Amino acid sequence: GALGELKLEFTASCFVAGLGEIHFDVGDSKQVGYGIRIDAQATHRGEPVSIGSSVGMGASFNFSLELFNRTSEQMPCGDFSLRFTVLDPSHHKIGSSSID
Repeated sequence: GALGELKLEFTASCFVAGLGEIHFDVGDSKQVGYGIRIDAQATHRGEPVSIGSSVGMGASFNFSLELFNRTSEQMPCGDFSLRFTVLDPSHHKIGSSSID
């Protein structure tokens, strides 16, 4: 996923007559972004196909995809697209599908 830490640090200062320069140093950090969980399964002629194995005509693919962040375990919608691409053994694209 793209989870990460966002850090904010800043200094504010001003001159106060009779006191001199006053400084405030403030900092905070938050976790931002999203994570992704994918469960992919393929079968051919009713038998499971392991990851990286070749498949022939009639293969079936099933995917479970979950997006999440720190405040929501599941994000059913958002500003993202899902693209499924099928590659041949030489990594040339032979098909793709996209869901916005």
